[in-house]
Amino acid sequence: MNLLDYIDAQKERENSLSPMQKFQEYHRENPHVYDLFLKYAKQVRNSGFDRFSSKAIFERLRWHLSFETHDCDGAFKINNNYTSFYARKVMEENPEFINFFETRARKGDK
Repeated sequence: MNLLDYIDAQKERENSLSPMQKFQEYHRENPHVYDLFLKYAKQVRNSGFDRFSSKAIFERLRWHLSFETHDCDGAFKINNNYTSFYARKVMEENPEFINFFETRARKGDK
């Protein structure tokens, strides 16, 4: 298989995955993103907030990884589509965060 065929196969595979599957794959490959998201959510909650923006936490996470730690040398990418998945994951796995983030129904939610 040449490089162009490989790239096409990867794109086809990615296009066949649901948003949840893409998130789960990304999370498996980048567990530190969830750990930081949870850390920042706890900081916000411990500062007295009962509700907060998952998007704001996501942007702080980007800032931290891109500029404070220099872990990614500008190449680190987080898909905005994953923001709600991280918010839901935090709320599902940490009872103290139930309803901390506002979420909307997703396609396929019942």
